[in-house]
Amino acid sequence: MELKDYQKYCVNEVKVYVEHLAEFRAKYEKILAIDPDMAGDFTRKAWEKAKGGTTFQGAIYKGRYIMTRKMD
Repeated sequence: MELKDYQKYCVNEVKVYVEHLAEFRAKYEKILAIDPDMAGDFTRKAWEKAKGGTTFQGAIYKGRYIMTRKMD
């Protein structure tokens, strides 16, 4: 069974996010060892990098996630 286009898109989006998540987790661990107060939220930073600097809600507001076809 082959994935549909929107499924391929979603799988790719998750893959990109997980890659950025790993990158920011490594940076988070280094900062945490030096100064825990500066560590911040690495999951949010990874999401913003994966989605072009916006949160999911902000992306919807800007019209980036307008669906062009109905999904069943």
